[in-house]
Amino acid sequence: PRMRAVMSRIPMFTVMTEKESLAQAKPLAKALMFAAGETATIVCLVLTGLYAWAIQLPGGVIWFIIAVLMSLSAVTAPAKMPKGDYAKAIKALRGK
Repeated sequence: PRMRAVMSRIPMFTVMTEKESLAQAKPLAKALMFAAGETATIVCLVLTGLYAWAIQLPGGVIWFIIAVLMSLSAVTAPAKMPKGDYAKAIKALRGK
């Protein structure tokens, strides 16, 4: 219950597409659209860890290591899940 209250106040971004527009888009454009959100999240996660380490924040190295490990998981999971964004990007590149 408490987590729901917190999550309902965090801004979430989404992409709204029109079916006709998506159908006309080239495979590379579709793949980039599907992969953009996951990739941006992973890059920001790693960069915050790297920054914490670079400014010698206490625990910065640990945060960087955790960020890298979380990123590895964040890359592999969406690629394996059929409805994951990376799986959709791979399908778009294959023309499916």
